[in-house]
Amino acid sequence: MYRAIIRRAMESLAVILGCGAAGFVLSLISGAAIPSAIDATSIGVLIGFVAVAVGLILGRPAAALERRLSAAAWAKTSRSTSPLGYMTERSPGYVEVARIGDVPVFVHWSLLFSGLLISSLGGLDFKRTFFYTVGYFLLIGAHEAGHVVAARSCRLKVFAVEISGVGGLCRVERPLRMTHIVLVYSAGLLAQVALMVFALSWLLVLGPPSGDFGRALLITFTVVNMILFVVNVIPFKTRNGLSTDGRILWQSYLHVFRGAPYPQPRYAVPPFLPPDQAPVFGPDTSLLSLPWFVPKGFVQGIEILNDRTTPMLLIVTLLVRHLRLSREEAVARMISIHNSGGVLIPMASVESAQRIAADVSAGARATGHSLVCRAVVAK
Repeated sequence: MYRAIIRRAMESLAVILGCGAAGFVLSLISGAAIPSAIDATSIGVLIGFVAVAVGLILGRPAAALERRLSAAAWAKTSRSTSPLGYMTERSPGYVEVARIGDVPVFVHWSLLFSGLLISSLGGLDFKRTFFYTVGYFLLIGAHEAGHVVAARSCRLKVFAVEISGVGGLCRVERPLRMTHIVLVYSAGLLAQVALMVFALSWLLVLGPPSGDFGRALLITFTVVNMILFVVNVIPFKTRNGLSTDGRILWQSYLHVFRGAPYPQPRYAVPPFLPPDQAPVFGPDTSLLSLPWFVPKGFVQGIEILNDRTTPMLLIVTLLVRHLRLSREEAVARMISIHNSGGVLIPMASVESAQRIAADVSAGARATGHSLVCRAVVAK
């Protein structure tokens, strides 16, 4: 408990100091004097305090609301084709604002604080805050659009795009070729470079814009763009385990030239078959009668069969809740069920297998789905 409190306190302090540092750096870059930069730092620290307070106050209610909305969605849907982007962990506070083709776009409430922080360089002005928020959204959107276009060109499925005050995230099917990894994870950086070139060309040819909105876009597409580009190129992991594009590209270089392990982005989803191609067995099928399903040394466990109706997200949630799997392990196990038609999971005893199978089946029935999950014993 104490470790969790200390970790949360350190994360909050990092947010506050980061906002203050960002205000100071952006103020100096924009040509402000030291006193003005100090004022911008104070405003940045204040924004950080507000962001932390809002996160603490709304965190639990938002998480509870998301769980209720998810449960309602499971009860209403009869499809098993829910995008896998919904299955990986997403912090509370995201709202789906658009859907481009079959790709949902989520925006986090912290996006407003990014515009507030940038606009604070010249004093608090709600109109300028809105303009900078739009500019920041377009900047992050351009970066993620680069990932989307590159993934589509490599015939990889894109599940979701997320935009927040600290950046963006494109959830894609895991690339299996090194050329695809390099293309997908460099495309966002190249999109930022293209946006920078466009903004500077506009400035050189047409001169600085006269309106507040144009000036906000120019500063966002140049100064803020450069800062985010440098941060994204640095190879490091975020506090929740996600890697920057620079880290994935650096791991790719080490894999090709130094023999390091193949890079595995945490938020990339393993490949899976289209729903109409995934095998489905009858509910009376026993996977014990199919030798390729039986793990070596299997004695007793649970048997789960794929079907056409149970949502993928529901299966992931049940595996996390009743089998104590991590989110990533549950997603991988669910995809194995989907691709192969079912799975046999060893258990320590017949009693635990019966209890877990009953809990999983009850959880599926509670949302109106008849997922086949039962305890089995090898003869």
